[in-house]
Order: sequence, then C-alpha cells, then structure tokens
Amino acid sequence: MMMALLRTGFVFFIIGMLPCIVAFFMDVTKHRYTFQSVFAANLSGMMPFLTKLIFVGPSSATIDAMMGSFSTWLIVYGAAFIGWLLVKVCPMAAQVMVLGMHQTQIKHYDWLQKKLEGEWGDEVKQFSGDNFHPDADEYKVTTKP
Repeated sequence: MMMALLRTGFVFFIIGMLPCIVAFFMDVTKHRYTFQSVFAANLSGMMPFLTKLIFVGPSSATIDAMMGSFSTWLIVYGAAFIGWLLVKVCPMAAQVMVLGMHQTQIKHYDWLQKKLEGEWGDEVKQFSGDNFHPDADEYKVTTKP
C-alpha cells in the first residue's frame, strides 16, 4: 500500500504539504510550535485524499482527478490556512481572555475595598488610591484634612 503512495502520490504529497514545508523553514524557535500547528492542520487537509489514494491503489487516473480538482486544493490549502490562522489568532484571543479576567478581578477588589471603607471608615484608606506611593524610596502615607 505504501508503494502506491510513494510511486504515484509523492508529487501530490509534496505539493500539498508546501505550506508545512514553508512553516518548517520560517519557524526558528526551539520547539517549532508554528510548524507543528501548520503541519497538523495541513496533514488533516491531506488525509482524505491520501487515504483515497492508498485504498484505490496506484492509479494515474486517480492522481490526475485529485490534482486537477479545484476543491482538492481548496481543502488542502484551506486547512493549512486554518493552521496559520490558529497560530496568529489564538495568542490574541488568549490575551483578550486574560485581560478580561484581570479586569473582573480588579472590579471585585475595588468593590471589596469600598465595602471595607464603608465598614471601617477612613482609617483603612491610608494605603489605597492617591495616598499610596510605591515608587517612592519610602512609603509615603498622607492623610487628607
């Protein structure tokens, strides 16, 4: 079965995996996460056609039909595009989610601080807001008149 793929489908495989090959040479990081993402997506786009080629057997007519079809290349390169899209979009989506979680925590802590100020009065305000200067050499505590 693998001889069928190697004999007739090698060129199809190489042309179909071009986005993955480009990602391999572009990604110079230690773990090559970009390459791995594009490879997985690109291979998932190639698998339906490779399995068809393996099960049908070595046939030039099958290869010609697959390589001559626009939908084949749309699926293969579309899957690779989705891999590149994941590489570019997922960090931005993660950043938005983390920022949203931090904003929620900030609002919760502000609410807790206002609750404490309401219960205890102005004496708990000495280390909050405008009165707290962490950049100074010493912590400056000022009281409002």
